[in-house]
Amino acid sequence: GGITYTSGGLYLAGIYQYDNSESAGAWKVRGDYDFGNGWKFGGLYASDNGDTDYVKGHIWGVTSQWQMTETFLLFAGYGNLDDQFVDDNPSESDGGQDYTTFGLAWTVVPGLLIQPEYNWVSYTSDDNAAGENFGRFSLRIERSF
Repeated sequence: GGITYTSGGLYLAGIYQYDNSESAGAWKVRGDYDFGNGWKFGGLYASDNGDTDYVKGHIWGVTSQWQMTETFLLFAGYGNLDDQFVDDNPSESDGGQDYTTFGLAWTVVPGLLIQPEYNWVSYTSDDNAAGENFGRFSLRIERSF
């Protein structure tokens, strides 16, 4: 089940999920605020204490975007997962990931979007092997009619 609330520049949402196979629940809340001057900020938190396969622990994150001009949008986000889900496997250990993303969305003309973006993931765990962290550049080109 879920609920949303909007008032002015404020957006709030929450959801609860029940995992029958694990006999436990998971929940998430999100809030965003549009300052009305091109800036938007948001945050989220989700948890299941490692009891389900939905969240696998605790997740939190923050997002921001700035509409620089009519055609340029700058965006960024950061998130962290504290992984606490061990599915009856003693060889698994708790760990986590940090996610960071930033990019630019450029509406060249109506119907043509060019979006370069860079994101990287950093893993943190007891058994983290070297080389598991990575970064990725992506380029999205979308044409709609």
